[in-house]
Amino acid sequence: MMNLSSVGIATFLADIFHALNAYFISSKGIFMKKGSKVKYLLFILLSWLLEWSAINNLLRLGFGRVFTVFLIMPFFALGSYLIQKFFVFR
Repeated sequence: MMNLSSVGIATFLADIFHALNAYFISSKGIFMKKGSKVKYLLFILLSWLLEWSAINNLLRLGFGRVFTVFLIMPFFALGSYLIQKFFVFR
């Protein structure tokens, strides 16, 4: 059974709030198109899982936390933009 702490719940709620705001900002300000909410939700969920897995694996290999984040962020930022542009908001 999952151990849900107040920090875990707060993080989950903050992630949901961020996803909703990011969709609105992307559709109105960046891509100027209404995107598929289902595709965006799928993108967000897969992105969270992939990011968690990448961070977890790099930490297991002995990389430091800060280095791990700096290493994967450019790839996730570019990938996020491209997926949203060509899949979600096309």
